[in-house]
Amino acid sequence: MKRTATRMKRTVSAVLSAAMVLSLSACGSGSTKSASGAKTSDTGATTTLEWYMYLDSIEPDQSKVIDKLNEYLKKKINVTVNAHFFEAGEYGTKMPVIISSGQNYDICFSSTWGTPNYTQTATTGAFMKLDEATLKKYAPETVAAIPQKVWDSAKVNGTLYGIPNYKEDGMQYGLMVNKDIATKYGIDYSKVKSWKDLESVLSELHKKAPSITGLDPASLWGVANFTMAAGPNVGAVNIPGQTVFANQKENTVFNQYETSEFKDFCTTLHNWYKAGYLPQNPQTYSDDTRNADDKAGRLFSWVIGYAPDYEKTYSETVGHNEDYVPLTPVLFQGASNFQCISANSQHKEAALKFLNLVNTDKTVGNLLRHGIEGTHYTLDNGQVKQTSKAYGYDMGWQFGNVFNQDWVNTYPKDIAQSYKDWNAQAIDNPLLGYSFDDSKMKNQIAALSNVIQQYQGPLVLGAVDPNTTLNTFLNGMKQNGVDELLKEEQTQVNAFLKKS
Repeated sequence: MKRTATRMKRTVSAVLSAAMVLSLSACGSGSTKSASGAKTSDTGATTTLEWYMYLDSIEPDQSKVIDKLNEYLKKKINVTVNAHFFEAGEYGTKMPVIISSGQNYDICFSSTWGTPNYTQTATTGAFMKLDEATLKKYAPETVAAIPQKVWDSAKVNGTLYGIPNYKEDGMQYGLMVNKDIATKYGIDYSKVKSWKDLESVLSELHKKAPSITGLDPASLWGVANFTMAAGPNVGAVNIPGQTVFANQKENTVFNQYETSEFKDFCTTLHNWYKAGYLPQNPQTYSDDTRNADDKAGRLFSWVIGYAPDYEKTYSETVGHNEDYVPLTPVLFQGASNFQCISANSQHKEAALKFLNLVNTDKTVGNLLRHGIEGTHYTLDNGQVKQTSKAYGYDMGWQFGNVFNQDWVNTYPKDIAQSYKDWNAQAIDNPLLGYSFDDSKMKNQIAALSNVIQQYQGPLVLGAVDPNTTLNTFLNGMKQNGVDELLKEEQTQVNAFLKKS
């Protein structure tokens, strides 16, 4: 089974990317036009949809599975799909060109974290809008299957542009810990509740086993201050119930890199780097290197954006016992992955009917995630046992609703309920649904991105001394418009909260 290459490492900020869903007019009998002028047809001819997808890998039996899917779809809704599936890098290059050039497509995958970016693309008018009445007409089961707050989180300025892929929507950061190393060297990590608690554990491990890397620090800054802006963006807002920055008023946008917390974090990480707890070259320590070191017993811990019971399946992947240590509360992150219908599609209603099956018909869900039953897998008491390596995705979130798919038998039998319980406990973000309009700030953002790219990584990975680097970083941001950006963000946040 193919696992997601890297778990999405997302944090929440004042600059939240949000998403939205498609708007179609109802169609009558015969050939009619939707609100956008796109023709639809009820002539009885089979409709073929052009479907573009990002996947972690392209499986050998991909075409065989799509053929089987089309047999089922034709009988069910008189629709087939022409599947254009690409791995991440190729998809991120090709799909934006297809969209911007006006090339024909009906459905595509989009996200708030990748390319094509959901929010940015939606605001250009490339994706169809979808109102509640249309959703209920063509995808009523999907409306019922996805919780209302997930739909709400997909809104940008009150409009929807894509059907959210419903999965675990609570985000928590924590550590994956090599339990076998801890047992071998008598390392007690049970008292680790925050990133700062790691120091004594890393120190003890280094004394007993100096050749073992104590921590891969990638994404640890997200753990230290979970309210920071997503990725390297400037602008954060404290979230009630979450770890917060001191001396910052609620709903006030501030520069997270200018806080005392950021300096303290960078200083601590640099001290850990000098002490030998981190990789020798943290800036070039790739995921592949981390995975190899973990499997070989050369790495003690690393940071993960967690999903329930991941440590159990990961233990099988690396061949030893792994444990998970939570470091933050669970935050409701909202929808971040979507299936979007082209504004120029000639088959909008058919596309919606197809996506309705993707999200609510388990035959379709299992075909896409696991392949053909009896050929690629068997079902044993509701759990999937893989019988062929020619097709299969361990995680099916890219296709749609994971609760419409059976689970591989390496997961606990109650995994679906664990995901639902996980979502239920997640803390709501009062700015969920807010989307920053960067149209007035493109020059500042471009300039600031260059500054951040130069300094942020080395600082948060402990590779440089903040006493000599941080002021240069902050001055560079000042010179490139950070105050103007923060002011504009605050104006938009205030306007959003006033409407809420």
